[in-house]
Amino acid sequence: MLKSLRNRWENETELRSLSPDDPRYIAHYEGGVAQRYGSYHQGTVWPFLMAAFVEAWLRVHGNTAETRTQAAHHYFFPLADTMNDYSLNHIAEIADAAPPHSLRGCPFQAWSLGEFVRLKYDILKLTT
Repeated sequence: MLKSLRNRWENETELRSLSPDDPRYIAHYEGGVAQRYGSYHQGTVWPFLMAAFVEAWLRVHGNTAETRTQAAHHYFFPLADTMNDYSLNHIAEIADAAPPHSLRGCPFQAWSLGEFVRLKYDILKLTT
């Protein structure tokens, strides 16, 4: 299940809300209100989902210092790199499912930042 999720729903650093193989998939969250609303859960990336995904990934691969380091490099640090792309020291609400994965929605999304903090300290046990 986790492998299928990674292969079909993961973009370079985040999780899409719908696989690109699905005919309802929409690559970019853009346009007027109706168009944006229609694409909101049709592939859009939700950064807050990364903490739960990494938690599951560690359960499958073993929650060791080595696997936490692997997860940090593959999932956490790329997400952290987005913190100043759309807002100052925050994580955006959503991002486009397809390149260039433009950040969208609320630039100061509390649940995105909250899950980022949980990922950093509780799941990956990073101290800096």
